[in-house]
Amino acid sequence: MKTLVCLFVSLFMFCIMFTSFLTIPVVSVPLTITMGVIASFIFSGALVFGVWEGWSPLDASYFCFVTISTIGFGDLVPGSANFEETEDKYKMIFSAVYMMFGKNLFCSL
Repeated sequence: MKTLVCLFVSLFMFCIMFTSFLTIPVVSVPLTITMGVIASFIFSGALVFGVWEGWSPLDASYFCFVTISTIGFGDLVPGSANFEETEDKYKMIFSAVYMMFGKNLFCSL
């Protein structure tokens, strides 16, 4: 019984020592910088989607915010149903990458 207790104590001490090497320093980013990055990401996407789709700036900003914040109403959808032109394929790839990075950025709040 005594050896079992010693084994658990040694294991516990090893875990404490091992985790002290794995600590990650906490970096504090001001809220204004975070919100500025998200706002610039939304507005840059709104600029691109507004030009590509012919949407108004308000509609394009609305689409970017709703898509990135995972609400996704579906009332505005980029692209066309057919992918006959190579340009349409690149637009959809850009849209998917924009959404993926936007969701990750938005979740980092």
